[in-house]
Amino acid sequence: MSLVITEISELLQHGDIADVRFLSFSGEVLSEPHEDMEDDDVRQTTQVLAGRNSDAIEVRMTITIDVREARYEATAGTQFRHDDDLDIAEDVVIEFAERIGVMTVYPFLREIISDMSGRLRQPNLTIPLLRAGQLNLAAETSPDDSNE
Repeated sequence: MSLVITEISELLQHGDIADVRFLSFSGEVLSEPHEDMEDDDVRQTTQVLAGRNSDAIEVRMTITIDVREARYEATAGTQFRHDDDLDIAEDVVIEFAERIGVMTVYPFLREIISDMSGRLRQPNLTIPLLRAGQLNLAAETSPDDSNE
């Protein structure tokens, strides 16, 4: 019989982060600068996907940064392994992705993008901190959407 998990605190008692890794990263100096951007403009797009199987929850995060003369993109993921016999409520998976998964991966993405900007001899990019509650995955998910 499966143990029903309805709170994130319960989930965290039955597993731990097993892996954090980059899935892709790239940076390029543009041959033609973005004409609609000023020198100090920064556009950031963030995408988060959460999925699960019988013994793990995986969270992937992609950050794309456009500045006037360059573009950077990086995707990283983390995997939280848990006991096989858990029945985890969907809202717990979403809360886990927002509070644990994203906060685990985000510093890695900040570092790689900052590093790429230096290697491309562009102005150093320091991506702002991500604050708790800043990303709300539940608001972005409709009943027909699947993040698995």
